[in-house]
Amino acid sequence: MQEPSFFDRATHWLKTSTTVRLFTIGFILLLLLIPIELVQDLIRERQGRQNQAVYDIASSWGQAQELTGPILVIPFEKTELLYGHINNTQEEKKTTLYASFLPDELDYSGTLLPETNHRGIYDVNVYTADLNVKGAFPKPHMSEWDEANVVVRWDKAQVVFGITDLAGVNEAIVLNINGIQLPFNPGLEEYLPVGSGVITDVDISPETEELRFSTHLLLRGTRAIEFSPLGKVTNVELNSTWKDPSFFGDFSPDDKKVAPEAEGFYAHWNVLHLNRSIPQKFIGQHGNLRNFNFGVSLFDEVNDYHKTERTAKYAVLFIALTFMTFFFAQILNKVRIHGLQFVMVGLALCVFYVLLLSLSEHLGFDLAYLIASLGIIIQITLYVMAIFKSRKLGFTVLGILAGLYLFIYTIIRMAEYSLLMGSIGL
Repeated sequence: MQEPSFFDRATHWLKTSTTVRLFTIGFILLLLLIPIELVQDLIRERQGRQNQAVYDIASSWGQAQELTGPILVIPFEKTELLYGHINNTQEEKKTTLYASFLPDELDYSGTLLPETNHRGIYDVNVYTADLNVKGAFPKPHMSEWDEANVVVRWDKAQVVFGITDLAGVNEAIVLNINGIQLPFNPGLEEYLPVGSGVITDVDISPETEELRFSTHLLLRGTRAIEFSPLGKVTNVELNSTWKDPSFFGDFSPDDKKVAPEAEGFYAHWNVLHLNRSIPQKFIGQHGNLRNFNFGVSLFDEVNDYHKTERTAKYAVLFIALTFMTFFFAQILNKVRIHGLQFVMVGLALCVFYVLLLSLSEHLGFDLAYLIASLGIIIQITLYVMAIFKSRKLGFTVLGILAGLYLFIYTIIRMAEYSLLMGSIGL
């Protein structure tokens, strides 16, 4: 009997070696990183389109609103004598400075009326805020800046109210201050402590005592609303029919109730001036006015795109576990699976994420996950039955794949415990 040649022995070793099979599976897994990355790029692209839809709707309806104020602004002129170095002449230089006073009391109360706007296949959560604002400014003391060369312009006093997006203002804003009705107007100058909002002139004098104010806001916005705690005592009380709020910012509500189903939520914040590093009066602009904001958002922290993206992050693990299942199946059943067949199964697993993405845009994540996973599981199971000629092995693979998909779904749904459950599951 003729001894096999070196080429024949090498060919036989390549076909039967377990090590070569493992290296082949690893190489195919590395190649599949390319379609996995393409799928993740597709998810990011679709999420970008959703963000563009949010931007388009917010541009016409109103952006996420941020309320800062009201703030009392009183200008004063400071005169300085400048001496010339050449001819020893004296010149007067007048500088106008602006003192800002924050209220002692500041109360917001009202309701958020949510609704859903549509742009193509995308839904965007918007709201109309119906708010009553009231409070009081203390007697404005200028003693810190009262010098012989200072003239306080009481006749130029103003009240400014910061509103992020004036496109969302749905009715005229009128300030009631000590019983006098003063309409707010747009157009803020650079010297004011806020960059966007409304302003009105107020008639005060050195003898003016407390200034009590109130106003009503009917304001449209998108997704979120936040408040700056500018009062010595700031109270915010909100009611809404939105059933899934997300509270954010430097301060959590002192009292909150989130009712089930469609009843909505109630939240109350109470913030003291001691809780934030902002003085009650200052000159010019103060960079920290927005640093202590708090509020509520009306959108899901983990939306369908985030869930799909998180699912795709487990793609390598999922494909690796599926390949290991096939590897042990071929070892135990003493059959040979061609590398191309591994590629076909890997691509089918990648198609799952495309199906999940496209279906979730129309059906929601849960139903999309069910349909996409069933489609891929049945497809791979039938493929296994065809190449192994074994129903038993096919149903075994079906059970393993069903368990893996259920495992990934559980991790995705358990946002707070996903890392713990993932570690235990592995």
